[in-house]
Amino acid sequence: MKLIISFLIAALGISNAAYPCTNLLWKSSENVYFGNNFDWTVGNGSVITNPRGIQKTSINLDSTTGTSWTSKYGSITFNQVGWDFPYGGMNELGVVVGVMLLAPSTYPAANNPLPSINELQWVQYILDLSSSAAEARELMKQVRIQRALAPLHYLVCDSTGDCSVVEYLNHKLQIYSGDTLPYKVVTNDTYKTSLETLSMYQGFGGSKPIPQSGSSLDRFARAVSLVTTETKADVSKIFGILDSVQSQAKFISQTQWTLVYDINAREIHYKSAASRTEKTIAMRDFNFNCKGGFFYTDIHQAPNFQTLDWAANDGILALNSRWLPKTVQSKMSQVGYNSINQCH
Repeated sequence: MKLIISFLIAALGISNAAYPCTNLLWKSSENVYFGNNFDWTVGNGSVITNPRGIQKTSINLDSTTGTSWTSKYGSITFNQVGWDFPYGGMNELGVVVGVMLLAPSTYPAANNPLPSINELQWVQYILDLSSSAAEARELMKQVRIQRALAPLHYLVCDSTGDCSVVEYLNHKLQIYSGDTLPYKVVTNDTYKTSLETLSMYQGFGGSKPIPQSGSSLDRFARAVSLVTTETKADVSKIFGILDSVQSQAKFISQTQWTLVYDINAREIHYKSAASRTEKTIAMRDFNFNCKGGFFYTDIHQAPNFQTLDWAANDGILALNSRWLPKTVQSKMSQVGYNSINQCH
């Protein structure tokens, strides 16, 4: 039963409070850090290299038109459901994407004329094609998300500290950036609601003390407070902030992965619930030319990258077969086969 919860949340709209995630950005004149807590019922996962020069096509869940593209930039992503369907990652130019559940998300209708892409391939699409957060904002406007698994919203940032919060509400794309994004923190409520609630707390216009519960809005307020008062951060301090907003709903889910992207150094530091030892991956150690191959490593182990072929990708998908809808799993498998054989 536990393994099918992730499908049930998509189908039944279970509360965000039970499946908390947090994304944040901290920036100084020297450093830019992107932090992510992935909170979920299951913690299996792979770290995957994604080469440039791969021709791709989005999976299509209805009779509408999908989108096709060729990856321009290599990336390293954190995946639970196979190649090209990441929960987040960073590309070689320092663009980072993180995802969080957002129950009120409503994606554009099928009669929308924009080509479709599902909510996880969208992450890879942004990493494959974006040289900056500004370019990512333009790319977002060229496609519409077609839901395959879950309602999500996103934080997209780059090496300058420019960020966007991306949401789909009332079937329309909503992007917060610049002046409309005063705090680069996202949890599991709409950004608008999060900002309105923040104004009740000390230091942000209100009189209430900063809350300490694990609810989405309380985590948002606490993360904003910690990010804005931290004057000299490093990787360990970002891990500390993430620890302070980790899941408290352990009877349902827990913080499975904790990631810190040191964007300027192009390094990713990460821990998992199964292995609290900090691991580090440096993007400079990888050749993202597609002729060099495709690689993956288990998120719980010390990095030991192995060749990712179609059989290995299907093995990753099989770990999640009890909750993945069969039609979606089949299409994901075909994407893996097609992508791994489309080097240009």
